[in-house]
Amino acid sequence: MKIDEVTVTDAHLAAFLLARGHKIGRISGAAGRREFVFTDVVSDVLVAFYGGDDQISARALLDALKNIKGLAAQPLVPA
Repeated sequence: MKIDEVTVTDAHLAAFLLARGHKIGRISGAAGRREFVFTDVVSDVLVAFYGGDDQISARALLDALKNIKGLAAQPLVPA
């Protein structure tokens, strides 16, 4: 089942979704406590993350985690 929007505050889940090719729709919240909103996420991807049933490149995951942490630390530009 496809989920329209998934709001994520967990940096590891956000990095996992980013590494799997999902796009960040928007970012909100205070620095250090960001909310990453992903669009069009298939629920099976979330089940795979929490169940540990997915394989992903360690390099892709680490790169995505660095990107998420960098985005979490940056000040947001008002829309």
